[in-house]
Amino acid sequence: MDVNNLTMHNFTFTGGDDCIAIKPRSYNINISDVICNGVNGIAIGSLGQYLEDSSVKNVTISHARVPSTRYGTYIKTWMGELVPQPDSYESDYKPQGG
Repeated sequence: MDVNNLTMHNFTFTGGDDCIAIKPRSYNINISDVICNGVNGIAIGSLGQYLEDSSVKNVTISHARVPSTRYGTYIKTWMGELVPQPDSYESDYKPQGG
């Protein structure tokens, strides 16, 4: 699913796959105050899976907790096509807990 101008706020998810999966051609996404329990985590991708546009732009994830997840927050890519990368990647990710 590709989206534009999506806000997700203040929810808890418990399930068996990605809590949130941000797919190619998704833009202007704001996710905050989420808890993802016992799943893979929060994913961006799969980027490069298809030959069309694989861009994802302007994604903000803040105050997300991913206890007991397999990957936490991660980017999924496929081999083959090049996935364009911006000149910079910013994160104020500050892991907490153990």
